[in-house]
Amino acid sequence: MILNYPEYKQKHKDYLYYKILTKILTILSDEKQNSIIDVGSKGMDLISELPQKIKYSVCLTKPLDSQKVKSFKMDFFDFKSNIKFDIVTCFQVIEHVKKAKDFIQKLQNTGDNLLISLPYKWDKNICKYHYQDPIDENKIFSWTKRKPTFTWYCKDKDHLNRIICLYTKNLSLKKYLLLKLIPKRNSFYKKRNILSRFRLLLLFFT
Repeated sequence: MILNYPEYKQKHKDYLYYKILTKILTILSDEKQNSIIDVGSKGMDLISELPQKIKYSVCLTKPLDSQKVKSFKMDFFDFKSNIKFDIVTCFQVIEHVKKAKDFIQKLQNTGDNLLISLPYKWDKNICKYHYQDPIDENKIFSWTKRKPTFTWYCKDKDHLNRIICLYTKNLSLKKYLLLKLIPKRNSFYKKRNILSRFRLLLLFFT
């Protein structure tokens, strides 16, 4: 699959799911979280400005290009590290992987908290590069063998749905409450109200 990366990046940074992911990572990341790894970055940077001291990007085609991130251009199946990462992220990637169950198991083994996003109930003919469509909660559970701590749904300006799943360990009460306040179902056409409400909540809890 050949992508125009500047065009892809510009397009997706304005998507609602991307903004929701940014909010989730802002809540999860603090001085106690020392490490984060993003798998399948495709040049999309959601981690370089986070406070973690250790930041990795692993991507088969285009890992992050940042002085703040250690990048690996390689297959994630071949990636090895002695680090048990605090946060593992993987956005809009799993649907492109033939061995999705093995891929997710490796993601889960790589760190304590896992944040993923995937196309939600897309018809299998929408994208010829997707091996796993249609994807729903049951299919995700068949891969992870565990229920997510949080699930969010986004209907974006392309009129397609995406699902965001967060799997956590030892989540603080403050973070849990802040994450709980993010609306479970989100629409691009209501994003201004959602983000305005969220800014007020962040001011209240910080």
